[in-house]
Amino acid sequence: MNQEYFDMVSEFNKQAIEATKRLGDFNQRTIETFLGKQTEVANVCYEAGIKNFKLFSQVKDPKELISLQSDLVRDCSERFVKSLRENSDMVVAARDEFTKLVEENAHVVGDTLKKASTATIQK
Repeated sequence: MNQEYFDMVSEFNKQAIEATKRLGDFNQRTIETFLGKQTEVANVCYEAGIKNFKLFSQVKDPKELISLQSDLVRDCSERFVKSLRENSDMVVAARDEFTKLVEENAHVVGDTLKKASTATIQK
């Protein structure tokens, strides 16, 4: 084995470590974003439950209670739909970023293998 081969393997390993770090950073950002969104959705449910409890304890007329609960459900539904759309956008953005990472690293691997095969053939 010669120094050129060891240098090539060393460079490949360095690039693999960098790619792994980028993938780890991507995963962390993606998870944090989705967890943040899920926390928002959980808060919507929590707020709706508190508001519904307050309605039961404050409103005495059943028709008014039903009307107010309908408003609460409508508001909650609108917030869920908004959250669903935002989640869909986040999934698309995560897919695009992941695709870019894979494509970039595929080129690096391809270039390294090409160099290795060229170096082997020349020997």
